Amino acid sequence: GAQPLHPTLCPSQRRSSSINPFIADRNTVGSPDLQHDSGGFLKSLPGTLHPMMGPSENQYEEMRAHRIAANAERLRSLGILQTHQCNHSTTRRGSLQAPPLKKTKASQPPKCAPRRSSSRLQTPSSAAVQTAAAATQPAAPVRRPRLAFTEMELGTGPEIEAPFTLRSIGVTVWDLGCIHRAAWADRYWSSPGCLYHHAYPVGYRASKTVFGREYEMSIGLGEAGPVFKIRALSGPGQEFEGPTPTQPWTAVCLAHRTGQRISGPQYFGFSDALTQRAIAGLYDARELAAALKEGTARAEELCGEERAVREFVGLPGVGRGVATSLALTEALGGRRHTCLRSLRAWARQEGTGHAQQLEDWLRTSSELPGSTLRWPAWQLRIVPGLMRDIAGAHRS
Repeated sequence: GAQPLHPTLCPSQRRSSSINPFIADRNTVGSPDLQHDSGGFLKSLPGTLHPMMGPSENQYEEMRAHRIAANAERLRSLGILQTHQCNHSTTRRGSLQAPPLKKTKASQPPKCAPRRSSSRLQTPSSAAVQTAAAATQPAAPVRRPRLAFTEMELGTGPEIEAPFTLRSIGVTVWDLGCIHRAAWADRYWSSPGCLYHHAYPVGYRASKTVFGREYEMSIGLGEAGPVFKIRALSGPGQEFEGPTPTQPWTAVCLAHRTGQRISGPQYFGFSDALTQRAIAGLYDARELAAALKEGTARAEELCGEERAVREFVGLPGVGRGVATSLALTEALGGRRHTCLRSLRAWARQEGTGHAQQLEDWLRTSSELPGSTLRWPAWQLRIVPGLMRDIAGAHRS
């Protein structure tokens, strides 16, 4: 049959005591009000509580404290529970306290508040004030910080002559060259991304040992700007060139398969103040003022191709690279078109197929920059717009 309920313990008490493997046996010294049953479990003496009434709150707490103390004594006798752990982990009521839970990253508060609140949380007046203030103040252009030439006192002090060696990067400058003052003179100046603003002297020569080989660097005169050349003085004698100082050095890195990137202005020696002092000795008054104010010294009179570039840049979607290619090419009619009117007159000749020839050149010519030909908008949108502007209704 069913076993009778314990006369003094409620079901939750019997359940908690029955699943505890660490219980006191008959030899445990416990409270005089407790005794052990046949299974070794602690129980209260008969008559402590009325068999038909449940234990009151105070009696239950007292019984629970006695059982915890007896079981803890049993654990200490077995060496499982140390005395100091029991003393430090008991609460005010004498019960064992669980160790505190470790805080996770999700439960921890954020270290910093958001930089700005949502616009939806702002009042209409404050949002309108911020919008009006932003509209009235022009955005400041983001420019890379440069070293001021005024700190180096360009144009003063003793003149520096080549050859000399830059100890900072191990570059030897053999010849400073001369400042280019003829056509396309404004292109013989450094770009805004360089550390110093300076001119690129034509005939400049320097050398540096990289990747176990000695390389000679030079600046030559190009058709519409400087040409930077690098030649290996040892080994196979490879030569590299490009329109910027970095482009030939990138080709050197690709040839050696190093996966390294090199700053062209630094390896050419232009990032050293000593080189800038030496180049400043070549400036005239107008060029020195341009170097100090980060400007360019243009030629007094522009050639026909330079004027054509300025006119072609006004076409929609045409940059300086494409405009220069249009001004210098001879593939469109066997001659150069020095103005937009000349190019339009050639493309609109009826029955000649010049319009189709112009479109093919704009889409596939190797004279155009490679990045332009790879630009999807150039093929889908810019070229059709240029054909409508240049060839007009005579497009074949």
